[in-house]
Order: sequence, then C-alpha cells, then structure tokens
Amino acid sequence: MKKLLAMMLASVILLGVTSCGGNNPADTTETQAPVTAGESAEGATDAPEDTATEETAAEGDILNISLATTPETIDPNLGSALDSGNYANHLFEGLMRYKWDGTGVEFGMAESYEVSDDGLVWTFKLRDSQWSDGQPVKAQDFVFSWQRLVDPEVAAPYNMDMGKYINNGAAIVEGTLPKEELGVKAVDDKTLEVTLQNPTPYFDQLAAFATFSPLRQDTIEANGDNWTKTPETYLSNGPFKMLSYTPDDRFECVPNPGYWDAASVKPAQINWL
Repeated sequence: MKKLLAMMLASVILLGVTSCGGNNPADTTETQAPVTAGESAEGATDAPEDTATEETAAEGDILNISLATTPETIDPNLGSALDSGNYANHLFEGLMRYKWDGTGVEFGMAESYEVSDDGLVWTFKLRDSQWSDGQPVKAQDFVFSWQRLVDPEVAAPYNMDMGKYINNGAAIVEGTLPKEELGVKAVDDKTLEVTLQNPTPYFDQLAAFATFSPLRQDTIEANGDNWTKTPETYLSNGPFKMLSYTPDDRFECVPNPGYWDAASVKPAQINWL
C-alpha cells in the first residue's frame, strides 16, 4: 500500500509540469448530492496574464523529461511503478483526475456523479470525449477495463488493492466469482453505475488512480500484449497520445485532439527520455 500511495503522489507532482489552466471545480471529497463539473473553488482567482515572449513560448513547445529507465509496462491496468504511472496519467484519464496543484481531485471523464443514500451506488455521467483514434469514450470502456483489472488470469499487480472496493471484486480476484459479477455497469454509453462493497466516501479520489483508467476492448483483444507497442494500437483517452515509442530510448507523445479539455493541453510534445 505504501508503494501505491507513493505512485499516486509522484503522479500528482509530475502532472503539475504538463497540466494547464482551466476550471478548478470544488473539492469533491464530501458529497452525497449530485456534483457537477465547472463549480469554482472558493476563493479562486483568475490566472495572471501570460506575458511570455514568442521566443519563450516556442522554446516551451517541446518538453524533454528524463526518467532514466524503460518502464516494465505502459498498460494502465498492469502498472505498479512510478514510471509507468507517469505515462498513464498523461495518456489516459479516469472518471476523476488529479488537480494540477496537488490539492485533490476534480472531474475527468465524468462531468458529474450522484451517490445513493447508503453510500454504495455511485452513478457517473460521462463527458463527450474521444479516444486517440477519434472514437467516443463510452461507459463500456470502463466496464471492460475494471473487469480486466480483477480478472485473476490477467493478474494485475493492484487487482486486490483496487478491486476490493467494488462489489464482488475480492471474490473475483480470488477466483470464486466470474469477472462479469463485478459491481460496475454501463447503463448507457454515457452513464456508468458503480456498486461498492462498502461505503467509501473517498472513492472519487480512487477513481483518479491510473489503474482505473478506461481501456479499449477491441485493440487489446486484437493485439494482445502488443497493444502498447505502436500509436495505431496504443489507443489512449487522456490529454496526450503516443507519437512513437523506442524501448530503452524514448517515448514521444503529442496532444490528443479529441480530449474533452484539449484547448488547455500543453506543451505541443513531450519526449520521455
């Protein structure tokens, strides 16, 4: 668990480098009533006017970052180290996302959610957003990813750590129930219903963790373990998408034009060395 928390913290710190302005919704940690994206944080002020010169802006278009090692995996379900988490948090986005200043979470793929009176059922409404190949992000993408996460045949490192929060997750990881019994359901393309094992007021914070990112069933089933190797198969739904990947050398990514908050994404390219 210490390793998991360290990974979450490091991801927040690095996101501050590439994340950008835009809305900072109110902290969502204490909510039972519907919460909607776009609510301003109390006391928030407008960002200062950007006075950078054209030369400075041009120099900032490409960001080079040294990670020193090639990650063991860049599959969001399977990552358990800081390097893979940093990739995942830039190329994928869950229902919630970390605030750029590290003060909590705000809405990501979800634009709002409601929590039942008993605290067990969370119903998320999704934004209109696109994968890197232009296909719409759907609630079914979350269902597939979360069922894959707890599938004992996949053996994801955080299958029990994260799966135990969702109804039947622990039993599925232990092999006593099929993955289809996980408490997550696509009511329709834009509505995801999550039933928890126990009331978890901080589930919105967990929903920002990279392991809970949505994944595309078609590309993973068609390409198996090789789905992470090329831009054509490594479909992502977050602010950035893969441009090229050379193991033991570099991972290059550029903004995903179909991302719901694409207008706020910068720089124009990130090179992970």
